[in-house]
Amino acid sequence: MAEGMSIIDSGPQVPGESHVENPSVVGVGFRADQFLPEQGQPVSLPLGPERGDLTDLHDSLVGALERPTIAIIPSRWSERAIRRLQTVQLVSGRPPMAYYVTSLPPLAGGVLTALAAALGTRIKHAGVLLAALPAVERELIWVTWLRRIARLAEPSPSFAQRLASLVPRRRFVVSSWPEPHLHAVRDRRKTPALPELLAQFQLAVAPNGGDPDWSRAVSAELAGVPTKQYEPTPLGASWWGTDQLVETVAYPIDVDALADHAASGVVAAGCRWCGERIASSACPFCGHALGPIRSEPPESEQEPRVGAAA
Repeated sequence: MAEGMSIIDSGPQVPGESHVENPSVVGVGFRADQFLPEQGQPVSLPLGPERGDLTDLHDSLVGALERPTIAIIPSRWSERAIRRLQTVQLVSGRPPMAYYVTSLPPLAGGVLTALAAALGTRIKHAGVLLAALPAVERELIWVTWLRRIARLAEPSPSFAQRLASLVPRRRFVVSSWPEPHLHAVRDRRKTPALPELLAQFQLAVAPNGGDPDWSRAVSAELAGVPTKQYEPTPLGASWWGTDQLVETVAYPIDVDALADHAASGVVAAGCRWCGERIASSACPFCGHALGPIRSEPPESEQEPRVGAAA
């Protein structure tokens, strides 16, 4: 945990809290590449078929389940993924894991999984790490280039954009800042405006049938942030509805500063049933209802993001 981190704690100590292990992180459908020099290695699981692979799934998970575990899951396939994970957990007899369902696209979800694993070496309580993930997610800036949008689901193209897609050489970009939006782009302006970064970032690039050189425009728009290229994401074509795309994600690389920022507003209390420190009225691990932890968020949660200028 970073020096100076402010985690507001409430409630008495409960049995089982004296020995705290670093939480395990599992990415389902998200491939967590080596996005950080010292991130640890989260478990990456494919969505896969729902039946017939439970033995392999159990073997992949059994080590992670020795510790409190957070599974990061894409929202589009969350019911399917959680059902499979619950089956493995019941068969193995391990304690339940907590689920973090995100609407991030594939490359950004992989980066979030890697950052969560890195933060798990600083934030010792899995429940506190789980509560910190929304703040981490807000620090990510993702931009994706698309050759086609006919099968794009999120964000849904307008009628005018669908007509524009019929024009030869017309290409599109989806950006997350200030909110997810689909843009038609031309050669003279290859990417929409992006925020000014206030911390040290890196740009991950995963081309899949698209032009990887397009990422230079994203890097230039972000004041020349360093770039590293990765293999295409497993869910990229399914998520974006085309097999010709380039995913990019800018993310902070100072893990200590990110841990301090993400966890500083977390109010945690011990679950009276399983002992895990949590920041919600119902324990995300065992389901026991603790009751309200706070009546309103601390002021620190109302502050703007630290990674990018508004």
